[in-house]
Amino acid sequence: MDGKNHEVLAMAFKRAKGKSKKITELGITPKFTKKQTDAMIVKLADEKLADPTYKKDRNEAIKGQRWYVEDLIAFSALTVQERLDAEYEASFADIAGEDEMLGELQKLVA
Repeated sequence: MDGKNHEVLAMAFKRAKGKSKKITELGITPKFTKKQTDAMIVKLADEKLADPTYKKDRNEAIKGQRWYVEDLIAFSALTVQERLDAEYEASFADIAGEDEMLGELQKLVA
């Protein structure tokens, strides 16, 4: 994206930094096996279920953690630039103004 929005970029940085820290904290790598992935999902789901304020059942907890862990594994395979770019894309619609959104959409139909 040319001329990036600085507010979106700041949000993207915060999100990329947070995910990167969580990846390090959990010891996630792009080479996680299915067995390692499933073990991490169950561990995190069990932690959620141990919280008395968590109101979902085990299947919902596992489903949510599966999405989260698989996303972190994929994110861990990205370069630093790719991480920032991915989070920029994810944050863009939440922060950008209408003119910026129209400009980006125009690029897709031009």
